[in-house]
Amino acid sequence: MRVLILAVTLLASCQSLALSNAPGATEAPETAPIEDIWMETEMNGVRLGVWMPSGWDTARSAELGGGPEGLMLAEYRPAGDSSDLEVGVLVYLFAPPLDHFYIPEDSSENAALSVLDQVVQMPSQIGFDAIASRPVEFEWDGHDAAYYLLSSSNSIKTIVLAVETQIDHRLVICNINMPASEAERVRRMLPEILDGLMIDDQPMNGDGLAVLPDPLVFPEHHHHPDVTATVIQ
Repeated sequence: MRVLILAVTLLASCQSLALSNAPGATEAPETAPIEDIWMETEMNGVRLGVWMPSGWDTARSAELGGGPEGLMLAEYRPAGDSSDLEVGVLVYLFAPPLDHFYIPEDSSENAALSVLDQVVQMPSQIGFDAIASRPVEFEWDGHDAAYYLLSSSNSIKTIVLAVETQIDHRLVICNINMPASEAERVRRMLPEILDGLMIDDQPMNGDGLAVLPDPLVFPEHHHHPDVTATVIQ
């Protein structure tokens, strides 16, 4: 199952989402703007919560395919000259099962980096015509983390962030998909989008993402029909 990279044509179900006004939902922090909407879910033993920015929406079910459950935020934009809307920026947060990945037993090793190093070598995970950058480790709010950048043949760019939870052998994955034309804007607003992300009731500070390169240099993709996943060193 392709669980660590989300393409626009392979999105996850939103049926498990809990909004702030749903019965039993965790009370949202009072510091967020009133127009934002609090979303939360629990999967694979990890509780996730995030603010959906004003003007954004959850992806519409008619546009979704199969995949793991999680939290999905979509910024819609006009589709060409028509009055229709299409997904412009898509943010997908989830905690995947890691049964088939090697996880370092030494707690001093960065498990997020280890898993992403394995993922980028697996075409079944990132796409058979995708090109990925080499994963880079960093620290986010005291949590070991890592990221890589992905370019697909359909001109979609993806930022894949992995951050370790306080529970052993658990990761939270943040997939941020966008057209190539939106990459610069998304890099600027990424700390704001993920500010306040709650992982097991612990908020993450978006300012911790300032360590990411600016601009993000995505690998160049030259489409070849028989190309397999490639990692740019």
